[in-house]
Amino acid sequence: MRGFAREPFTGLTTVPIIAGGAFVAMHGSWHMPPVAPRVAFVAFRGGRAAKPIDWSDPNVQWSEFLGGFQTGLWRIGRPTGVAVGPEGSLFVADDQAGAIYRIRPAR
Repeated sequence: MRGFAREPFTGLTTVPIIAGGAFVAMHGSWHMPPVAPRVAFVAFRGGRAAKPIDWSDPNVQWSEFLGGFQTGLWRIGRPTGVAVGPEGSLFVADDQAGAIYRIRPAR
């Protein structure tokens, strides 16, 4: 997150906007093949996603920011939401682990 300037956002359901993009919690899927839970960063340009969706490979549109929640079919967590704190920390809610993770920006 170093070098990102936090922009204001309103409402609990609003995606946390960081200069240049947004963080998105991806809860994962049990469909085959399973999609692992993660937190991704979607880059913006002019108020829209910088890369268009490629339905044959949707990973093209975002970059994984926080992963490691799944190995094979075994899961240790499922992120459900993200928020940016007043000091620039990113908070990630995990409904499987019953936890909130705080990720601090590098100073």
